[in-house]
Amino acid sequence: MKSKILLFFIIVNSFSLFSQINITGTIVDAITDEPLIGATIFANETKEGVVSDSDGSFVLNVPEGNKHLRITYVGYAEKNIPLHESNNGNIKLNIVSLTPMSMELEEVLVKANYRTSSQKIDRFTYRASDFQTAEGGSATDLLSKLPSVSVDPDGTVNVRGTSDFMVYLNGKPTQIDPTVLLGQISSNQIDNVEVISIPTSNFDAQGKGGIINIITKRTGMQGLTVTVNGLIGGDPWNNLKDEFSGFNQNDNRYGGGVNVIYFKDKVSLFGGINFNRRNVNGSRTGDARILVGNNVYRHMVASGERPEWYESGTANLGAEFLLSDKSVLSGSYYYGTRKEGRSAFYLYNIFFAVKKKQTMTAEDRKAR
Repeated sequence: MKSKILLFFIIVNSFSLFSQINITGTIVDAITDEPLIGATIFANETKEGVVSDSDGSFVLNVPEGNKHLRITYVGYAEKNIPLHESNNGNIKLNIVSLTPMSMELEEVLVKANYRTSSQKIDRFTYRASDFQTAEGGSATDLLSKLPSVSVDPDGTVNVRGTSDFMVYLNGKPTQIDPTVLLGQISSNQIDNVEVISIPTSNFDAQGKGGIINIITKRTGMQGLTVTVNGLIGGDPWNNLKDEFSGFNQNDNRYGGGVNVIYFKDKVSLFGGINFNRRNVNGSRTGDARILVGNNVYRHMVASGERPEWYESGTANLGAEFLLSDKSVLSGSYYYGTRKEGRSAFYLYNIFFAVKKKQTMTAEDRKAR
C-alpha cells in the first residue's frame, strides 16, 4: 500500500515538473509604438529565452513555477515582468513597451537636434527634411546624400556597390526600374527613407543589395498645408561651347513643385505636382582598331564632348482614413514621366598603322 502511495506522489510531481506555460506578447518602442525586432525575452528562474520576431511578437514556453520574465534590447531600459497565475497554461502579455535609455549628467545641459537617422536590426531610417541640399530635386538627389548609397553622373543608383536592389513605395514593391523610378519622385514628397540591408519576412526576398523603402508625406497638421518649392543652380565656370558644332554646354538645374495636404480628425487628403530638369556636361574618348592585313590595322581614335540631360515630372493624389491607432485605410494614384537624352560631338582620327599605332606609308601596306 505504501509503495502505491509513493508511486502516486511521484507521478503527480512528474506532471507538475514537466507542465509548461505558454507566454505570448509583442515588444514595442514606448515612444513610437514601433515593433522592436530581436528583443531578448527569458525567464529568470530557468534562463530559457527567445527573441522577438519581425513584428515584435514572441512565444515562450517555460515550466510552471517561473515568477518573472526579463526583457532586454540594446539602447533600451531593461524590463522585469512578474508572472501571475496562468489561464489554462496560457499567459497573454499583449503589448510590452520598452523605454529608450537616457543618461543624466550632473551640472551638464546637453541640447541636440532630433536624430537624422535611426537604426534597427534590419534597417537604417533617414529623415528627408534633414537633407536640405536635396530639396527641389528628385529622390536620386536625396539618396546621393545617404551613407552606403552612391549615384553615378548618369543617375544610376548603387546600394553598397550593387544596383541589384528593390525599391518599395510606402512599403509596397514596385516593378519600375529603380533608376527610372527614383528619378521621377520629388524629394519634397518624401518623409523618410529606409535602407533595408537585411529584408525580413515582411518583404519579398528580392534584390541582393537589399531594399530602399520610400515613405511619402501623407499627413500633416490639422487643416490645409500648401508647400511650394523651387530649385535653380549650376556652375557657370564650367559652361563651355563645343568648338566644332557650336553647341553650348552647361550643368544647369531647375525645377519646382506644389504639394498640398489637408488633415482633419481621421481623414487626410494629399496631392502634388513636381518638375525637375538636370543638364550634365561630359566628354568621351575612344580607341578602336580593325585588322585589314598582315599586322596592318585601321585605327580609329575619337574624342569629344558628350552632354546629357534628364527631365522628370510627377503628379500624385491620395486619401487616408484612420481606422485605429494601428490600422489605416488608404488609396493613392501616382503618375511619373522621365525623359533623357544626349548629344555626341566626336572628332575621329583615322589612320593605318601596326598594332602599337606606328604609322606606315601606302607602300609599306602594299608590301605586307
